[in-house]
Amino acid sequence: MDRSQSPLTLSFSLGTWLQTSVRMSVWFPLAFLILWGRLGWQLGTVCGLLLLASVIVHEFFHVFGARLTGGDAHEILIWPAGGLAYCQPGPSLRSELLTIAAGPLSNALLAAAMLPVILPTEALSYCFHPIVLPPVSLEENLWESLALLMFSLNIKLLYLNLLPVRPFDGGQMLEVVLLQWWETGLVHKISFWTAMGASVLMGMIGYSIEPASGIVLVTVASFILVMNYIEMTQRRLMSYGYDDSFLGYDFSQGYTSLEGDEGEHLRKPGIVEQWRENRRRKKLEREQQERVETETRLDALLDKVHHHGMDALTPAEQRFLKDASARYRNPGK
Repeated sequence: MDRSQSPLTLSFSLGTWLQTSVRMSVWFPLAFLILWGRLGWQLGTVCGLLLLASVIVHEFFHVFGARLTGGDAHEILIWPAGGLAYCQPGPSLRSELLTIAAGPLSNALLAAAMLPVILPTEALSYCFHPIVLPPVSLEENLWESLALLMFSLNIKLLYLNLLPVRPFDGGQMLEVVLLQWWETGLVHKISFWTAMGASVLMGMIGYSIEPASGIVLVTVASFILVMNYIEMTQRRLMSYGYDDSFLGYDFSQGYTSLEGDEGEHLRKPGIVEQWRENRRRKKLEREQQERVETETRLDALLDKVHHHGMDALTPAEQRFLKDASARYRNPGK
């Protein structure tokens, strides 16, 4: 199978927002199908849209966290199971931790923003439940219901992302801290077995409680189990010099795909790394082409000025000459 056509990486562009390419997986509608099956089409659609907005804000906070601490970020992929922000934190422990922690912070802030609306309501206590949604009536009180759902969903996302297991943000922060004292192989083993233990425990709890709530825990436990098993398999393949991707998708960077220096084995780039490299190359080619076109037009305008004077230029040509001159004087801008 062509790696570039991997079913796990199929997506379409939503445009460039805040200098970041935003793409959505073609499998994202699966999230709505699950919500419709559990909550009905009306409440499921509302919860799906609120979750989508919260996930996008969460991923952009990762992007902002990287950029504000000396790193960078170029792309976000919206998945049925959440989001992936392709970030390169700055070269410091502070940057790595803040880049990761910025995601859960966004959920806390979104929940806090709903408090003025929901504090007077009696349903507030339900909002802190890790699984159950608060009772709402979209027909009777739309704005209050939306605020309650937004608060409850972001509290649940906060709980989930603070779990100290990969691929969630809490697990990534724990791994970054442990890597300051212990060698990489040991930290990876600790992360893997911690995740396995957490998934088994959550699965057992899910099977022991009532089905409507238990299925949520079982689903999360299965997700943790599968993602960590894939990651463990990749690392074993990397140690033998094989490609580190599963069906063409590089899971080795975790849920938010924060880049780190493994430094232990030379490896072939995964599909995400190849994709990003191709995008960087195309961007450089586009910038080079624009530079050549600008220089060609600039030479023509300077020749026109030389023979006929500045008054011969149109207002648009004068603006172009002024802007081009400013760019050449300040090439970094």
